[in-house]
Amino acid sequence: MDLGGLTNHVGPRPAADAGARPPKDAILVHREGKAHWAGCYHLPSEKDIAAPTWGWIPDRKLWKTIGSDQVQATGGNTALKARTRCRNCDG
Repeated sequence: MDLGGLTNHVGPRPAADAGARPPKDAILVHREGKAHWAGCYHLPSEKDIAAPTWGWIPDRKLWKTIGSDQVQATGGNTALKARTRCRNCDG
């Protein structure tokens, strides 16, 4: 699928017991530092969004600060930081 230069964040599939799943309305943080909203068209299926590849930030108000600041994931892989926002999700 042509993603217009965007990365397809499928990556390796986590094991069924790989970890917790994010809340439906959390900011999703990929291991590469890009932040997304659930439902973004180039994300893997919902069942594949789990630690250690993903972290998440439950506080939706922090979305606009990503880019000017790095925002630490507080769920999933908490070592991850959101550094940039997905341009498709930012619309």
